[in-house]
Amino acid sequence: MTEARLKEKAINLTSGLYAFLVGATWVCGVLLVAMALTKYNTPMSIISPLNCTACFVTVLLALFIFSEWKETHVARLFIGTILIVVGAMLVSTSSEESKIQNPNLPDDGLRSECSIDCK
Repeated sequence: MTEARLKEKAINLTSGLYAFLVGATWVCGVLLVAMALTKYNTPMSIISPLNCTACFVTVLLALFIFSEWKETHVARLFIGTILIVVGAMLVSTSSEESKIQNPNLPDDGLRSECSIDCK
């Protein structure tokens, strides 16, 4: 019995590949947060709640991969998850300047003192 447990915990190519993929995914997420902070000047008060919506993905994976739907109250879980996502959407649009300034979008005339005749 002890040998079987040790064999399950042994380091092999498959476990190394899973560990690498988890690490690579985490690094991609951190890089995207850093890009949002630097390139788009997004405030941390908006990024943090959006980053917390990862719990939605975790809930779905836990329900299906680990068959936790058998042991949990799924309706309450989904209601709570939906509330988290709606809350993140509200927080992400709470900034006065919630629209990322994109030069390709038409100017609505509110950000500049220049009138239509201005070039």
